[in-house]
Parts: sequence; C-alpha cells; structure tokens
Amino acid sequence: MTGPLAWLLFPITAIVMVFILAPLVVTVAISIGDTAFVAFPPHGFTIRWYEKVLGDPEFLGSLTFSAGLALAATSGAIFSEFPRLSLRPPPVSRPRRGRNGAAVPAGLPGADHWCRAAAALCDDGFQ
Repeated sequence: MTGPLAWLLFPITAIVMVFILAPLVVTVAISIGDTAFVAFPPHGFTIRWYEKVLGDPEFLGSLTFSAGLALAATSGAIFSEFPRLSLRPPPVSRPRRGRNGAAVPAGLPGADHWCRAAAALCDDGFQ
C-alpha cells in the first residue's frame, strides 16, 4: 500500500492485533498455572485444568454436538454452491459507457434494462 497515510497502517494493525490477542494469551497463561485461583504470572506449570475439562462427559457431549453442527453447516454451504459452479460463467466485458460517461455494469441483474434505458437517453447510444 502506498500513499500519504500508508505509514500509519503498521502501527494501527499492531495495536489492533495486540488488543485482540492479549486476552487469549493471558487466558492460556493463567490456565497452565498450578494454583487453584487466578495468579498472573502463573506459578508452576500444569495441564490438570485441561484434563479436568476434557474428562467431563457433559462438556465432551457439547463439544461433539458443536463440531458436528459446524461440519454440517460447512458441508451444506459448500455443496449448495456446486450447482451454481457447474453453470457456465457469464462473459466478462468492459463496462459500456454512454455519452455522459456513466458506466453501465453488464454483470448486474437487470443490466439489460439499464443498458436500454441508457441508450434511450443518449442520442447516439453506446460508444
């Protein structure tokens, strides 16, 4: 990216990423501590909280249901697009311009109507 304000892009992006990722980093750091209460920085190292959560049958049932639902939604979204992809894509053309320079995009629904309307407004039609 170039331009007069391009130098602002990196610091703004870095600030946003720190703002988004900091809670995740703190949560993971606290979760590996061996104390029964929140302590930051964590004292010691343990994964017993992960063992406790993954050993809970109610949590595993919810996790399995959520993963199945996500898989079904993703599969439905992908397979619903296959018929559309099998159709021949519309031809790509340059936008037509009337005498006043207004572009008429040919790929939009109803573009033929707009093309006829624009041609009627221009004395010599499209150039």
